[in-house]
Amino acid sequence: MKVRFREVAAQFSFAPNEIRRIVTARPHQPHLVDYGKALQIFRAWRDAADDTCRPERTVTSTMQPSDGLRADHNEARAMLDAFASVEATSFNLTWTNSAGEPRRSRKGVSLDAITRAMPRLLDAATADRLNLIIRPYGIKTSFIQLDDLTTDKLTPPPSFITLETSPGSFQAWLALRGSVSKEFARRVRKGAGADLSASGATRVAGSFNLKDKYAPDFPMVRIREARRRMTSIAELERLGLIAPRDEFTPISPARFGSPRIWPSYQKALDGAPVNREGTGPDRSKADYVFAMTCISWGFSAEATAARLMQESEKARIEGQAYADLTAKNAAQAVAHRQQPRSIEHSRR
Repeated sequence: MKVRFREVAAQFSFAPNEIRRIVTARPHQPHLVDYGKALQIFRAWRDAADDTCRPERTVTSTMQPSDGLRADHNEARAMLDAFASVEATSFNLTWTNSAGEPRRSRKGVSLDAITRAMPRLLDAATADRLNLIIRPYGIKTSFIQLDDLTTDKLTPPPSFITLETSPGSFQAWLALRGSVSKEFARRVRKGAGADLSASGATRVAGSFNLKDKYAPDFPMVRIREARRRMTSIAELERLGLIAPRDEFTPISPARFGSPRIWPSYQKALDGAPVNREGTGPDRSKADYVFAMTCISWGFSAEATAARLMQESEKARIEGQAYADLTAKNAAQAVAHRQQPRSIEHSRR
């Protein structure tokens, strides 16, 4: 339903819940439309798009819209609809450059606001050569991201949306009622054979994966499958997607003496499983194990991230944000294991 006011942008359309607010259905008679309320909704969208959801134009390359890249608004809308179907209520927005470095972020953008602003967000991000990334939140829903999946790993996860983020690389999202711990989410990622360091944020479908390694043929993020689908701990257990707890052996206090010695990165690399291409070790898992070992030996997350940038080839390619996230996740996992076992899932 397009707005017909003179000042309305061609990209704007009402969300279904907004239509219910402004339209009164009358059987066998013309519907009644509250045009005043409709105009208020439009002006709120316009202000949100201009003032809160629009990144500063920080052009990181010479790429302009004339380069031929055109975002797919329909894919993005379908992705937001999928998150809405499992009761996502708000999103954090982040714009990053091709090196993965944040350029701007916006927290707590409502589902309605991001849905209305998305066409302009996509077009601006494409023109500025910025990745457009969202992190979903739900009041009554927890989300688990299964990243870096291959085709053979797509069948088991009972996901509500599956994305192809680059050729042959997929990402599945699970939605559960209530809250789940970060350690539980990590066990599900491990059980599904996904990237243990997944951040919980994803590129928007219909946008481009603007990593330097894909230039100049940047792949578009596409929806492989979307459906209204909640899962549960019981179902994940039945499917064998919850990895057992890792046994944690306290580190000897002697490790914390001076001078301090870093653990061997090569040992972590040698012990890592083969990557999905079968060409070598899985460097994401090696980085995570190395980071956990560093944290266990008493090094801080900040120092561990800095060490990863020195030791890990993937960290140098992905950038500081990747190293920081890997070290942060490792620190949380180590802290969790050092505490008494607690209930992982609380139902509301």
